[in-house]
Amino acid sequence: MADCSRRMNYNETARKSVEAWFQDLDNKIKYLKKLRAEERLTEAWILCVCYIDWLSCCLYGNQRDNYRYFVKALTEHGSEELLTYIHGEYFCRQLVGLARSKNNEWEKQALDRIVKFIEEEKEKVSTRIREQGNSINNINCSADSSDGDNVSVELFRRDELVDLAGKTSNIGANEIKTLETELWRGTLAAIVYKKIRIPSVHGIGSGQVLSFGGSTFEGRPVSDIDFTMICNCLENIASFARAEPERVWNNLIN
Repeated sequence: MADCSRRMNYNETARKSVEAWFQDLDNKIKYLKKLRAEERLTEAWILCVCYIDWLSCCLYGNQRDNYRYFVKALTEHGSEELLTYIHGEYFCRQLVGLARSKNNEWEKQALDRIVKFIEEEKEKVSTRIREQGNSINNINCSADSSDGDNVSVELFRRDELVDLAGKTSNIGANEIKTLETELWRGTLAAIVYKKIRIPSVHGIGSGQVLSFGGSTFEGRPVSDIDFTMICNCLENIASFARAEPERVWNNLIN
């Protein structure tokens, strides 16, 4: 009942409060750009990823799963298609770690089958790139070079990977459902969280850019993920959230 009464309390006062919050956020984003212009990039990164955290709370509530909702905000409302792509090698590592945390043997086996499927698809992509005479380069971020950043880049679209799984004989409906549920862990947005957000907020700062060493995807160079890109995503997420004032209000007061 308390939640219902709070939702009913969205009125003119609440609307003005939400608008004031966004006006303040606008000023904060302007300050980010000032920091960037002054080459104070470490500070700019810290604030930028924190503001994305704020907005994910506005959109999805005061969540416990900060990681997943940070990625959700970037991929759904950041308006940067690159961040929605699945990084094959990184996704496999995340799923292996997830499997180790499971107590249910069936869940572990299902995740193992998914990893094997992705590894097979990665190898097909690698072979095709080599046959075309292109090189597979490395992803590199100075944030944490000890965590396997230097890995080959095989990118997939989310729907492409699900479609391929559906055509694989040893991947059943339950595994496909698990794959769809966990795809977010393999996105480039998830790498942003792990390699930029975490060291910026909890460490000594991240690298200035996530670089893919000139690798190509569908015949085009893979862009670096830099501050300008993520700051643009922040502004796009803010624009979407601003158009949902009642939703923001309900999540702010809960």
